[in-house]
Amino acid sequence: MCGIAGIVEFGRGVDPDMAVAMAEVLRHRGPDEGGLYAGPVCALSVRRLAVQDVLHGHQPAYSEDGRVAVILNGEIYNFAALRAEVEAKGHRVASGSDTDVLPHLYEEYGDAVLHRLRGMFAIAVWDEPRRRLLIARDRLGKKPLYYLHHGSSFRFASEIKAFFADRSVPREPDFEAIHHFLCLQYVPAPWTAFVGVRALPPGHQLCLDDDGEVLKQWWRLARPPALNVDRREAAALVGAMAREAVGLRMVADVPVGAFLSGGTDSACVVAAMAEQASGPVRTFTIGFHEGERDERALASTTARALGTDHTEIVVEPDVAGLLPLVTWHHDQPFADNSSLPTLLLAQETRRHVTVALNGDGGDEAFAGYPRVQRLGRDAKAGVAAVLRMGARAIPPSLNPANPLALARLMALARSGWSPEAYEAGVEIFPEPFLLRAYTPAMRAAIKGQPTRRLLHGALGDDGVDPVWRGQAADYATYLPGALLAKVDVATMAASLEARSPLLDHELVELAASLPTARKVGPGGAKLALRDAFRGIVPDAVLDGPKRGFGIPLDRWFRTTLHPLATAMLAPPGAAVRNVLRGEVIDDLLGSHANGRSRHGTRIFALVALEMWFRTFIESPPPLVAPTGVSLSDLC
Repeated sequence: MCGIAGIVEFGRGVDPDMAVAMAEVLRHRGPDEGGLYAGPVCALSVRRLAVQDVLHGHQPAYSEDGRVAVILNGEIYNFAALRAEVEAKGHRVASGSDTDVLPHLYEEYGDAVLHRLRGMFAIAVWDEPRRRLLIARDRLGKKPLYYLHHGSSFRFASEIKAFFADRSVPREPDFEAIHHFLCLQYVPAPWTAFVGVRALPPGHQLCLDDDGEVLKQWWRLARPPALNVDRREAAALVGAMAREAVGLRMVADVPVGAFLSGGTDSACVVAAMAEQASGPVRTFTIGFHEGERDERALASTTARALGTDHTEIVVEPDVAGLLPLVTWHHDQPFADNSSLPTLLLAQETRRHVTVALNGDGGDEAFAGYPRVQRLGRDAKAGVAAVLRMGARAIPPSLNPANPLALARLMALARSGWSPEAYEAGVEIFPEPFLLRAYTPAMRAAIKGQPTRRLLHGALGDDGVDPVWRGQAADYATYLPGALLAKVDVATMAASLEARSPLLDHELVELAASLPTARKVGPGGAKLALRDAFRGIVPDAVLDGPKRGFGIPLDRWFRTTLHPLATAMLAPPGAAVRNVLRGEVIDDLLGSHANGRSRHGTRIFALVALEMWFRTFIESPPPLVAPTGVSLSDLC
């Protein structure tokens, strides 16, 4: 695992010191060592977290003649087989790391090397004879990569803040991206919150040479023809593939553990680890004193059943003091409030292990989200039509706490398939409400693609199974934009490598080929996954209800965190009041504080946006992580 950065400048040559300075901002991603390739027009720099071949797996990696250089952020899990393949073709691989295989694979296969990789990665290849840069991102977007043009140079990095090592790089907010953020709680690729900075989307590559640049998609998740399998056969296929994916991710030259929640996905991953480990698996759980949010009891049930070496962490309201640190690490406004406890979990886990497996991807693969399951609800045609007509008769621009707006959401949730039903399940601020709530300046600044058009495109073609359409949309939007970004940022902030077996692309493609009835049915959701581990994972865990992981914001913003929200959002000079009209913000704060409405998630989004403006726009951001901030400092 690494932080990578690079510069290409064909005109007047490259400054390798700037590439090193960019990578140095990413030291938390790779505290163990740095590396540099410096050529006439290209410089590649890297900070390495040593996981494979700790002593010798240096980066950049080179071809035998030194004319192809590669840097990698991530892990290639099938590297042993790939190493044997290139050695059989006569190549000499310098070390036992996964990165050292890559320049030789590139020499053999060119850009098609990407299709041979099973893992998570953001990769950069410099081909000196062709004066050509290839950068690429893994299929599902587990590892981030950003790029921009500055002057005559092209630059890329694992995190946006690396660009600001050069203080001449502008930091202008992209208000179209901020609009998407307020709708979705994250900024979706290819947008970023900064004008001129782009996110390389998952499954995409960009090639740059003297003739210009070409951006293209090298992989997309398409639903294969449905397998004709019964419930037992589906469970056997999923169980075998999940165990293989877990086994591949247990390979490391450093200690390995796992995040363990009270849910099905992480429990199944830990069960597969326990079957293949030589000793007790180290597991780590985080919880709250509030009972409805606390997963510690169920996680302990799993830990006891599987014999893990288990650690628990409890989150208190003062976790909000981490906001400046989380904002700095995310680079962009980010409103998934579970980012705060996830950082705490990562910090504690890193005290014991260097690699942690998790259950991310189970909900996407096996239709675990209720909002997706509802799309396939078999409502009687007449009832569904009436519900949709009723929902569409209610103006979507109403305040989301208005009783009529809540009635609209309930009608959509019960009406089966419609694009509006999916939108209602993922938006935190409904887009029509935002367009009415914005200041005139903000409305004038957002003339690009509406968020709802983005979501409609992700839902795919008409006539396809509606549950699959919801799954496909989540894979394209929520998974890389929110879930994977949260885990990558939190774990890399703690110099911890996170691995996600349920996001193995072969397992994802297998799950996509299963009929929806093998995922969701009368027996609940995630049927094939639960069946695969029935009798190993406790039934109380497999059959428990779906729980969201996040801070109890509604309660905290009426009590402990109310002064924080007021201090950041109420002043006339707050930056967020240039986005939303002041009376809208005041109404959100007031109606939530007196209990008339529930706006905790929306208030957190505004707090996160205000903190981002303060950190990155109002002054040059620090190049090292902020420390020593407490909750009282923010109020």
